[in-house]
Amino acid sequence: MLTATEVPEQAPRLLGVDEFAFQKGWRYGTVLVDVEAARAWTSCGPGLGDVRRVAA
Repeated sequence: MLTATEVPEQAPRLLGVDEFAFQKGWRYGTVLVDVEAARAWTSCGPGLGDVRRVAA
């Protein structure tokens, strides 16, 4: 079952971004962090359609 991700009322002012490899040359991921609100999202797919909120 798919659930909607939580959308903040305001865009983050401080956004941290990191990219990492699950397996070099094959699978990569991206982490976005709202530094002030301590929220994080990950994307492990080829596009933004696969962005998910990370549980705190």
